[in-house]
Amino acid sequence: MPIGGLGAADLIEEWANRYLGAAVYRVRSVEVTGKIALHLARFRDHFADTHGHERLSAVVRREVVAWREHLASSTESPDVQGLEWLLPP
Repeated sequence: MPIGGLGAADLIEEWANRYLGAAVYRVRSVEVTGKIALHLARFRDHFADTHGHERLSAVVRREVVAWREHLASSTESPDVQGLEWLLPP
């Protein structure tokens, strides 16, 4: 189902790819582009694991806050350590 007549599926992955294409590829370094793509994919996976779907229209602010808190509290991977700055004071 398209969102707002823009012709893209109501999927986090679809819109993440559009964002990467419009604002990241050829603008950021290859390394930074890869990290942004990785974190968008991880958010998609986290959201799908939590809710059983990846509909972008269901993402609200509290979902992003929960994701940031998940990252900040995670000790599973060294690339997510030190993300406390993402959380509001």
